[in-house]
Amino acid sequence: MGSVVLDSCTLANQELIQSSLNEVIHEYFNWTTSVDVPDRDDCDDDSFSSDSDSACLESDVFSEDQDNCPDLRETDGDELGTIRNFLMAGCGCQLGPKANHCSSTLSYSEVLESRTNCLQLSKEELDLIILSHLQCHLRRKEVGGRKRKRYVCNFFFSGQQICKATYLFLHAVGRERYSNLCEHYKLYGLTLRVHGNKGRLPKNTCTFESVSEVSMFISNYAEEHALVLPGRVPGFKRTDVRLLPSHMSKASVWRVYSTAMEAQSKTPVGYSKFVDLWNQLNPHVVIMRPMSDLCFTCQHNNSQIVRSANLPDSLKSACVRAQEEHLSRANGERSFYKSTIKALEPTAQQVLGANHGVVPRNNPPCSLQGRMHYSYDYAQQVHYPSNPLQPGPIYFKTPRKCGIFGVCCEAIPRQVNFLVDEAVLTGKGANSTISLVHYFFKNFGLGETNAYIHADNCAGQNKNNYFLWYYAWRVIVGLHWSILYSFLVAGHTKFSPDWCFGLAKQAVRKTFISDLFELAHTIDKSTVTGVNVSQLCGLHDGSVLVPTYDWASFFDKYFKKLPGVKQYHHFRFSNDSPGRVFCKRYVDSEEVEFDLLRDPTKLPPYALPPIINPAGLDLERKNYLYKEIRQFCKPNSADLVAPKP
Repeated sequence: MGSVVLDSCTLANQELIQSSLNEVIHEYFNWTTSVDVPDRDDCDDDSFSSDSDSACLESDVFSEDQDNCPDLRETDGDELGTIRNFLMAGCGCQLGPKANHCSSTLSYSEVLESRTNCLQLSKEELDLIILSHLQCHLRRKEVGGRKRKRYVCNFFFSGQQICKATYLFLHAVGRERYSNLCEHYKLYGLTLRVHGNKGRLPKNTCTFESVSEVSMFISNYAEEHALVLPGRVPGFKRTDVRLLPSHMSKASVWRVYSTAMEAQSKTPVGYSKFVDLWNQLNPHVVIMRPMSDLCFTCQHNNSQIVRSANLPDSLKSACVRAQEEHLSRANGERSFYKSTIKALEPTAQQVLGANHGVVPRNNPPCSLQGRMHYSYDYAQQVHYPSNPLQPGPIYFKTPRKCGIFGVCCEAIPRQVNFLVDEAVLTGKGANSTISLVHYFFKNFGLGETNAYIHADNCAGQNKNNYFLWYYAWRVIVGLHWSILYSFLVAGHTKFSPDWCFGLAKQAVRKTFISDLFELAHTIDKSTVTGVNVSQLCGLHDGSVLVPTYDWASFFDKYFKKLPGVKQYHHFRFSNDSPGRVFCKRYVDSEEVEFDLLRDPTKLPPYALPPIINPAGLDLERKNYLYKEIRQFCKPNSADLVAPKP
C-alpha cells in the first residue's frame, strides 16, 4: 500500500516538473513540446480519394509529424509555407500506394528535415550528393520502336521509389540545376563542377605589361622631378619619401603619362586605375603640400641634387653627402632634445606626487636638487575681438593685437603662455624676451638646481649674446647651479611650444573672443588636462603686470660678446667656472671654453635692471579702435577694448 502511495506521489511530482519545464521552454525558446494528435481512425486508410487525402494531410502532416520539430522563426515562414503547399498539392505522380501521389507517403517532419539538411550544405557538397545518386541510378535505356537509347534515372528516398519532382523538392534542387548536373555527369563523371570564368580575368583587367609601365613611369617621373632627400618636411614621417612639387597633381601626371603612351601607339590606363596603381606600387611618391618655415639648407641641397642629374657622378655624390650630413646633424639634435625630456620625466612626476598632482608655484631658487627642461618660443600674434563667423567688414580691418610667448615644461607637461597686449608691448627684442623668461623662472619654475633649456634658433646674433649673458648672470648670482642652453638646427625647430600653440590657436579660432580676459580663458580651456596656462602681461588700459627690464644696458657693463655665436648649438654654464661658457657646435662635438667677463674680478651683482615703460597706444590707434573695432565687441567689453579716447 505504501508503495502505491509513493508511486502516485512520484508521478504527480513528475507531472508538475514536466509542466513547469514546458512553460519555461515555451517562454524562453518558443518551442512546442507536445501537440494534440487527432485519432488516426478519422482517416480512412482503405480509401485514397481526394477528400480523404486532404483530410489526412490536415491531420497527419501538420499535426502529428510536428511532434518532434521545434517552431521555426518568422524568417523561415516562407520555407514552411512551401513545404505545406507541396504536400497539400502533391507531386502529381502515381508511384504511391494505390496509384496515389508518392508525396503522400512522406511526413511533414521528413520533408522538413531533408530540405533543412540540404540547404545547410554548401553548393559543392549538394552537387556531390546529386552526382553520386546519378552514378548509382542513371542508365541508358532503349525506348520507342526505333530502339533509341536515352538516359533514364530512378529516384529513391529512404528505400522507397519516388518521382523526380519529389526528389528534387526533398533536396532543394531546381530543375535547371539538376539538368546541368546531368550534363556534367555525362561529360566528366563524378567530379566537381568548375565555373567557366574561374581563372579568367575580366575584360577590363590591366595586363602585367600595363601595370609595369605605369609603375615604371611614376618612378622615372619622380626621379626627374621629385626631391629625393626631403629633409625636415612636416607631415611626412617616412624617410624614403619622394616629394613632387606642390603645383603638380596626380591628374597632371596622368595626363603626361597618357600623352607618352599615345605617342607610342599604346592604350593608357584610366585615371582612377592610374591612381590606384600609384597608391599600391609607388606610395613613397607623394605630392608636396604647401608649407611654411621649410629648412633653407634642405631646399638648397635638394635643388642642387635635382640639377645634378646630368652632372658627373662625383658632383652628384658631393650633393648627396652634403644633404645627408645636414640631415644627420638635424636628427642628432632632435634625438638629444627628446632623450633629455624623457630622462627628466621621473623628476617631474616626483614633484607632482609630492604636491598631490598640483604644479607648485613661486618655488625658491635651487630648492629642488635636480634637473628640469624648458623650451620657449614666440607664436604668431592674435587679434581680438575675433568672431568664428567672421562678419564681412572686420576682414578688412585691424583689431587689437596680442602677442603670445610660451615657455613649456615638457616633463609635466605644462606651458605658460604670456599674453602681451599691444598697449604694454615693448617689442620682441632681448629685453622683453629675457624679462618674460625671468618672470617665468621666478613664478612658474620648479626651483631646480640644474636647468636644460631649448630655444628656437634666433637669427639675431646680439639677442643670442644677451641671453648668454643672462644665463651666465643667473649662475653667478646663485639662481641656478648650472644651465645648458641649446638650439635645434635652423629649419628643424618644430618642438613642444609649437604643439601647445597649435592647441591654443584651434580653440581661439572656434570661440567668440571680445576682450583680453576672454582670450586668456579660452587658452586655459584649450586643453582638457590643463597643459596650456595663460599669464597676462598687462591690461587693456596699459597697466603692466609683467615688467620689462633693460637687461642689455645692465649686462653690457660686465660681459663681452662671444665671437661666432651662431655657429654653436650648445652653451653650458656652471658655478664652478663663473662667467665662462663652454660651447659645442653639435651634441657630439668637442667643447670650447670662452670667458664672457670683461673683468674677471668684477662680477655682476644680484640686482634687477631699470624698468622699461611701454609706449602704449597712440591717439591715432585709439581713434581707429573706437571708430572701427568697437562695433564688433560685446557690450560689456567695448569700453575695455576700444574706449573713447
